[in-house]
Amino acid sequence: MSGFFSNSVDEKAVEASVQAMDDAVLEQVAAIHCAGLHDSALPTHLETRFRNLKALPPSAMKPVLHQHKHKASTFH
Repeated sequence: MSGFFSNSVDEKAVEASVQAMDDAVLEQVAAIHCAGLHDSALPTHLETRFRNLKALPPSAMKPVLHQHKHKASTFH
């Protein structure tokens, strides 16, 4: 048998796969270790209000975007 890998393309594919698996494991470990950390800069009462607002269903109304038209003569 000449070797496990037939060429450098196979080696690169395996290396990319191993790297992707390593990244996934590191993300999971980081999530486990950081699960109890609270990094909010907001005071507790504002954080609670913010979470309540995020929990609301999305509004059916689309926001109205106002386009301001300025005359060139008003800018100096």
